[in-house]
Amino acid sequence: MQAYGNHSQPGPEPEDGKMSKPRTIMVTFAEEAGVPDLAAFEECVRLPADSFPRIQAGRELGERRNIGGTPTLFVNGRRFDARSFAELQGVAEELGLESGMNPAE
Repeated sequence: MQAYGNHSQPGPEPEDGKMSKPRTIMVTFAEEAGVPDLAAFEECVRLPADSFPRIQAGRELGERRNIGGTPTLFVNGRRFDARSFAELQGVAEELGLESGMNPAE
């Protein structure tokens, strides 16, 4: 059995035709999220990663820009590594913006 840490590439179908554990987990999440067409979702999950060139292009762009994940915030071409609400408020203040957001709401 081969483990796959990247959900975009869950790996080949097992020879017995049953879904692999990562795929089963993804379908369970889809069902819980209310995905209306689970059969279409399962078919999409079974496709090889290279079936999605637009997604691959986005990943490659992220790699070229040294973006390791989401969210990554850019304002006027400047990167901010804020992750928490307080850090985002600090970015807004630094840029002279008023966030108008209250985390308690």
